[in-house]
Amino acid sequence: MAANFKFSESPHDSHLWKRSGQRAYLESGWCGRESNVWLLHKKSTQQAMLLSPLKTINKFFEPTEMNADSFFARWKNLSGDQQRAQKVFKAQQPLDLPGARNKLTGFGMQLLDNVDPNPDNMVCAGIIHTQTQQVGCLLRLEPNKQAQMFRLTIRASKESVTRQICELLTDQF
Repeated sequence: MAANFKFSESPHDSHLWKRSGQRAYLESGWCGRESNVWLLHKKSTQQAMLLSPLKTINKFFEPTEMNADSFFARWKNLSGDQQRAQKVFKAQQPLDLPGARNKLTGFGMQLLDNVDPNPDNMVCAGIIHTQTQQVGCLLRLEPNKQAQMFRLTIRASKESVTRQICELLTDQF
């Protein structure tokens, strides 16, 4: 289910989003550094809530199923510096691979089993749907059990999405 949400490339534009009696104003650009959304609920009294689109981006993901050949063909096509982001980081908790799989699934992407030659590695695919564009995203999470570390690689067709998703997910593991 794709939301009817308008995103702006300009940080000075504001747009209105209506869904289920709610209104949201996008205060700055698409997955920009400090994007804010105000949700106003229609009730006897109006309530406002500030959300970060980056923390709710999973609501706009469509999980995408694909086989290993399709995944790695798309992975290679998204190889430009602007299309990839990578971080190596220490796990915040003891390495829990089933827990990491659950977090990735909860994020909204499709976890693709039997795609990576290393069975511990996790790969995912998804499409972020907006009213004006679709952004394809691929993810690879490589755990190192001995060092208690992860290497997270994100590849996407839009640079800001690549960097922001990498930053957001790094904090989850």
